[in-house]
Amino acid sequence: MKKFFLILTTIIIASCSLDDSDNEALYQAYGVIKEDSRTSGKLYVRSDEGRVILPSQSNLLSNEDRDSRVWMTFSTADNVELDTIKANVYDFLIVTQMDFKTQNDESVSDNVYLQNMWVAQDYLTLIMNVAAGSDNSLKNHKYTMFLDEESVNSIEEVSDTVHLEFKYDRNDDTNTKSFTKIVALKLDDKINAKVLTVKYKTDSGFKEQIVTYTK
Repeated sequence: MKKFFLILTTIIIASCSLDDSDNEALYQAYGVIKEDSRTSGKLYVRSDEGRVILPSQSNLLSNEDRDSRVWMTFSTADNVELDTIKANVYDFLIVTQMDFKTQNDESVSDNVYLQNMWVAQDYLTLIMNVAAGSDNSLKNHKYTMFLDEESVNSIEEVSDTVHLEFKYDRNDDTNTKSFTKIVALKLDDKINAKVLTVKYKTDSGFKEQIVTYTK
Protein backbone atom coordinates (compact mmCIF):
# COMPACT_ATOMS: atom_id res chain seq x y z
CA MET A 1 0.00 0.00 0.00
CA LYS A 2 1.35 3.42 -0.91
CA LYS A 3 2.47 5.78 1.84
CA PHE A 4 1.53 9.33 0.93
CA PHE A 5 3.27 12.37 2.38
CA LEU A 6 2.56 16.05 1.83
CA ILE A 7 5.13 18.66 0.94
CA LEU A 8 2.57 21.44 0.90
CA THR A 9 -1.19 21.05 0.56
CA THR A 10 -3.47 18.02 0.43
CA ILE A 11 -5.36 17.63 -2.82
CA ILE A 12 -7.42 15.01 -4.61
CA ILE A 13 -7.42 15.60 -8.33
CA ALA A 14 -7.86 13.84 -11.64
CA SER A 15 -4.56 14.18 -13.49
CA CYS A 16 -2.27 12.41 -15.91
CA SER A 17 -0.73 9.36 -14.22
CA LEU A 18 2.78 8.67 -15.47
CA ASP A 19 3.66 5.57 -13.47
CA ASP A 20 2.45 3.38 -10.64
CA SER A 21 3.90 1.53 -7.68
CA ASP A 22 2.48 0.01 -4.52
CA ASN A 23 5.65 0.06 -2.47
CA GLU A 24 6.96 3.62 -2.56
CA ALA A 25 6.36 6.70 -0.44
CA LEU A 26 4.69 9.41 -2.51
CA TYR A 27 5.13 13.15 -2.07
CA GLN A 28 3.43 16.08 -3.73
CA ALA A 29 4.40 19.64 -4.48
CA TYR A 30 3.24 22.81 -6.18
CA GLY A 31 5.85 24.61 -8.21
CA VAL A 32 6.90 26.51 -11.32
CA ILE A 33 8.89 25.19 -14.28
CA LYS A 34 12.22 27.00 -14.42
CA GLU A 35 15.23 27.01 -16.73
CA ASP A 36 18.73 26.60 -15.31
CA SER A 37 20.99 28.87 -17.32
CA ARG A 38 24.05 27.26 -15.72
CA THR A 39 23.31 23.85 -17.26
CA SER A 40 22.58 24.65 -20.90
CA GLY A 41 18.96 25.51 -20.25
CA LYS A 42 18.02 22.35 -18.36
CA LEU A 43 14.46 22.54 -17.04
CA TYR A 44 13.40 21.75 -13.49
CA VAL A 45 10.51 22.40 -11.10
CA ARG A 46 11.09 24.89 -8.32
CA SER A 47 8.72 24.00 -5.49
CA ASP A 48 6.92 26.59 -3.39
CA GLU A 49 9.27 25.62 -0.58
CA GLY A 50 12.26 26.61 -2.72
CA ARG A 51 13.51 23.14 -3.61
CA VAL A 52 14.77 22.08 -7.03
CA ILE A 53 12.89 19.00 -8.25
CA LEU A 54 14.48 17.16 -11.17
CA PRO A 55 12.08 14.68 -12.84
CA SER A 56 13.72 11.45 -13.96
CA GLN A 57 11.50 11.46 -17.08
CA SER A 58 13.56 13.51 -19.53
CA ASN A 59 10.57 14.45 -21.73
CA LEU A 60 8.24 15.57 -18.93
CA LEU A 61 9.18 19.27 -18.99
CA SER A 62 9.08 21.24 -22.22
CA ASN A 63 10.38 24.66 -23.22
CA GLU A 64 6.82 25.69 -24.13
CA ASP A 65 5.81 25.26 -20.49
CA ARG A 66 8.56 27.38 -18.93
CA ASP A 67 7.29 29.54 -16.05
CA SER A 68 4.06 27.50 -15.91
CA ARG A 69 2.42 26.68 -12.59
CA VAL A 70 2.41 22.92 -11.92
CA TRP A 71 1.30 20.30 -9.43
CA MET A 72 2.96 16.89 -9.12
CA THR A 73 3.22 13.71 -7.08
CA PHE A 74 6.49 11.81 -7.02
CA SER A 75 8.70 9.34 -5.23
CA THR A 76 12.39 9.84 -4.54
CA ALA A 77 15.37 8.01 -3.12
CA ASP A 78 16.71 11.36 -1.88
CA ASN A 79 16.08 13.06 1.42
CA VAL A 80 13.07 15.30 0.69
CA GLU A 81 14.62 18.03 2.86
CA LEU A 82 17.52 18.47 0.43
CA ASP A 83 17.72 21.58 -1.74
CA THR A 84 17.78 19.39 -4.89
CA ILE A 85 15.67 16.26 -5.31
CA LYS A 86 15.67 13.70 -8.11
CA ALA A 87 12.06 12.61 -8.58
CA ASN A 88 10.21 9.75 -10.22
CA VAL A 89 7.00 11.55 -11.17
CA TYR A 90 3.65 9.73 -11.00
CA ASP A 91 1.17 12.55 -11.66
CA PHE A 92 1.92 15.86 -13.35
CA LEU A 93 -0.48 18.70 -14.02
CA ILE A 94 -0.05 22.06 -15.76
CA VAL A 95 -2.34 24.29 -13.71
CA THR A 96 -5.13 26.11 -15.58
CA GLN A 97 -4.51 29.83 -15.93
CA MET A 98 -7.23 32.31 -14.97
CA ASP A 99 -8.16 35.14 -17.29
CA PHE A 100 -7.41 38.61 -15.92
CA LYS A 101 -9.38 41.79 -16.59
CA THR A 102 -8.61 45.27 -15.31
CA GLN A 103 -12.25 46.28 -15.18
CA ASN A 104 -15.15 44.40 -13.68
CA ASP A 105 -18.31 43.79 -15.69
CA GLU A 106 -21.90 42.75 -15.09
CA SER A 107 -21.28 39.04 -15.63
CA VAL A 108 -22.71 36.75 -12.95
CA SER A 109 -20.56 34.18 -11.20
CA ASP A 110 -21.57 30.65 -10.36
CA ASN A 111 -20.99 29.62 -6.75
CA VAL A 112 -17.36 29.06 -5.78
CA TYR A 113 -16.60 26.22 -3.37
CA LEU A 114 -13.15 27.28 -2.30
CA GLN A 115 -10.74 24.91 -0.57
CA ASN A 116 -7.63 27.05 -0.39
CA MET A 117 -6.00 30.20 -1.76
CA TRP A 118 -2.41 31.40 -1.44
CA VAL A 119 0.39 33.31 -3.19
CA ALA A 120 3.76 31.75 -3.97
CA GLN A 121 6.40 32.31 -6.64
CA ASP A 122 4.46 35.26 -8.09
CA TYR A 123 1.33 33.11 -8.58
CA LEU A 124 -2.05 33.42 -6.91
CA THR A 125 -3.36 29.84 -6.69
CA LEU A 126 -6.92 28.70 -5.92
CA ILE A 127 -8.16 25.19 -5.20
CA MET A 128 -11.90 24.69 -5.53
CA ASN A 129 -14.52 21.95 -5.72
CA VAL A 130 -16.38 21.87 -9.03
CA ALA A 131 -19.07 19.75 -10.69
CA ALA A 132 -19.08 18.85 -14.36
CA GLY A 133 -20.55 16.37 -16.77
CA SER A 134 -17.14 14.97 -17.71
CA ASP A 135 -13.45 15.77 -18.05
CA ASN A 136 -14.15 17.20 -21.49
CA SER A 137 -16.99 19.49 -20.37
CA LEU A 138 -14.87 20.70 -17.46
CA LYS A 139 -12.44 22.13 -20.01
CA ASN A 140 -15.15 24.62 -21.02
CA HIS A 141 -15.49 26.13 -17.56
CA LYS A 142 -14.10 29.66 -17.25
CA TYR A 143 -12.17 31.30 -14.43
CA THR A 144 -11.64 35.06 -14.40
CA MET A 145 -10.05 37.44 -11.90
CA PHE A 146 -11.23 41.04 -12.11
CA LEU A 147 -9.39 44.01 -10.71
CA ASP A 148 -11.80 46.13 -8.69
CA GLU A 149 -12.56 49.38 -10.51
CA GLU A 150 -11.43 51.42 -7.50
CA SER A 151 -7.96 49.87 -7.89
CA VAL A 152 -7.57 50.50 -11.61
CA ASN A 153 -6.19 54.01 -11.26
CA SER A 154 -3.54 52.88 -8.80
CA ILE A 155 -2.42 49.73 -10.60
CA GLU A 156 0.97 51.28 -11.40
CA GLU A 157 1.53 52.31 -7.80
CA VAL A 158 2.48 50.33 -4.73
CA SER A 159 -0.48 50.25 -2.36
CA ASP A 160 -1.26 48.35 0.81
CA THR A 161 -4.27 46.50 -0.60
CA VAL A 162 -5.73 45.65 -4.00
CA HIS A 163 -9.33 44.42 -4.26
CA LEU A 164 -10.11 41.63 -6.72
CA GLU A 165 -13.18 39.61 -7.63
CA PHE A 166 -13.01 36.01 -8.82
CA LYS A 167 -15.82 34.85 -11.11
CA TYR A 168 -16.50 31.26 -12.12
CA ASP A 169 -18.57 30.29 -15.17
CA ARG A 170 -19.69 26.65 -15.38
CA ASN A 171 -20.95 27.31 -18.89
CA ASP A 172 -24.31 25.66 -18.07
CA ASP A 173 -22.58 22.33 -17.53
CA THR A 174 -24.30 19.39 -15.82
CA ASN A 175 -23.18 18.29 -12.35
CA THR A 176 -22.72 14.56 -12.94
CA LYS A 177 -19.19 14.29 -11.53
CA SER A 178 -17.20 16.07 -8.81
CA PHE A 179 -13.68 17.36 -9.36
CA THR A 180 -11.04 19.30 -7.47
CA LYS A 181 -9.85 22.11 -9.75
CA ILE A 182 -6.64 24.14 -9.43
CA VAL A 183 -6.42 27.52 -11.15
CA ALA A 184 -3.71 30.16 -10.97
CA LEU A 185 -3.01 33.76 -11.93
CA LYS A 186 0.50 34.97 -12.73
CA LEU A 187 0.62 38.24 -10.81
CA ASP A 188 3.73 39.60 -12.49
CA ASP A 189 3.19 43.32 -13.12
CA LYS A 190 -0.60 42.93 -13.03
CA ILE A 191 -0.75 43.47 -9.28
CA ASN A 192 1.54 45.71 -7.28
CA ALA A 193 0.40 45.50 -3.68
CA LYS A 194 1.21 43.91 -0.35
CA VAL A 195 -2.27 42.52 0.35
CA LEU A 196 -4.86 41.01 -1.98
CA THR A 197 -8.52 40.95 -0.98
CA VAL A 198 -10.35 38.46 -3.18
CA LYS A 199 -14.15 38.49 -3.36
CA TYR A 200 -16.09 35.47 -4.63
CA LYS A 201 -19.66 34.18 -4.69
CA THR A 202 -20.84 31.29 -2.50
CA ASP A 203 -24.21 29.65 -1.95
CA SER A 204 -24.58 31.74 1.23
CA GLY A 205 -23.61 35.06 -0.33
CA PHE A 206 -20.37 36.82 -1.19
CA LYS A 207 -17.22 36.18 0.82
CA GLU A 208 -13.75 37.73 0.86
CA GLN A 209 -10.39 36.19 1.56
CA ILE A 210 -7.22 38.13 2.26
CA VAL A 211 -3.83 36.88 1.13
CA THR A 212 -0.45 38.56 1.41
CA TYR A 213 1.78 39.07 -1.62
CA THR A 214 5.53 39.61 -1.36
CA LYS A 215 7.58 39.78 -4.54
